Amino acid sequence: MTTVTKWALAAAVLVVALLVALLPRGGPDTSAKPSADLAPARAKAPCRTELPVLQAYAAEPGAVRVLGVQVQSPAKDGLELLSELGVHLPSVFDGEGRSGPVRDALKVPSSLPASYLVTAGGEVRFIANPRSFVNTVQVHAAVEGAS
Repeated sequence: MTTVTKWALAAAVLVVALLVALLPRGGPDTSAKPSADLAPARAKAPCRTELPVLQAYAAEPGAVRVLGVQVQSPAKDGLELLSELGVHLPSVFDGEGRSGPVRDALKVPSSLPASYLVTAGGEVRFIANPRSFVNTVQVHAAVEGAS
């Protein structure tokens, strides 16, 4: 696969991910910005803690849309983890292994989870602090600080 093809595929995956994130949630807030969280399905403690926190945040009035991007494990594992945790968030699969179109395009760090915010202007910002959310107060602070 050529470099141009890889970038085109990565762009297409990002467009699909953003479209999913921008779909109306049924709430009155249409100005919300989407965000993405990349987590391996064979989740260690940070992902298992963070996913329910992101779901709780996403359910709050005025929250930005949350889109999960599953990485590094089979799609089935991601579905099983979400089911096990009782988490219902829109999610996409970025492939198994150490790279995938979304991870390559965003230059995702090797240590996961990694969270990003897509601003209203379309700029993608990495959330460096905290690296893993343990409560919705942290999510609110990260969104406000990055938008």
